[in-house]
Amino acid sequence: MILRELVLTYRPTRDAHDRPICLCVQPVRDPADAVRFLIPLLAAEPHEVVGGVYLNTRRHILGWRLLARGTLDRAVLTPREALQPALLVNASAFLIAHSHPSGICEPSPHDIALTRRLKHAAELFEIDLLDHLIIGVDGTWSSLRNLGFL
Repeated sequence: MILRELVLTYRPTRDAHDRPICLCVQPVRDPADAVRFLIPLLAAEPHEVVGGVYLNTRRHILGWRLLARGTLDRAVLTPREALQPALLVNASAFLIAHSHPSGICEPSPHDIALTRRLKHAAELFEIDLLDHLIIGVDGTWSSLRNLGFL
């Protein structure tokens, strides 16, 4: 058996128009801060996609990871897939966001159940799940934390 070394790399993320996405140096203090970063990544997706934003102790963004690409109305994500990048970059917090190509940003029962599973799993590793955001095609959004599900 050959021993393999894990290598963690970072590369610029691009928006739907192939332009690099630049981050401000301001911390993510509320859902609106995260949404400004996420809309160029998620709003134009024709299928549901889920991504994670990973933050340091001062709530500055360490990185973004596309975690799942799904169908028109569903993407499957497990806590393992969401937490692996958090552990690799030594994040103290993260948030999950996914697109709703329908434009309707109300959380489904599946979205609520996933949020609760992620929160429970993250607590085991002492990583804060700050929010689960839903991004619509027209830039509308909702926060499961603001809706009382987190």
